[in-house]
Amino acid sequence: MSLVQNYLNENKRLYVVNVDMMKCFDSIYRNALLLKVFKCGIQGKLLRIVRDMYAKVKSCVKACGSYSHMLLA
Repeated sequence: MSLVQNYLNENKRLYVVNVDMMKCFDSIYRNALLLKVFKCGIQGKLLRIVRDMYAKVKSCVKACGSYSHMLLA
């Protein structure tokens, strides 16, 4: 059973974020993003979560059972 289905069955809150990583870090001004999120009414803990998603971001790719080198964004 999937994580989403478990939360739905138990009537728990589930927050999901979908981030398209394709070239997002070479074209986004993060402070402007946070300001727009704040102006949309997202504040407090949720704003900190969004901010932290873009701070010290590391990524790698898993293919054929092995991982690429970690990249800092």
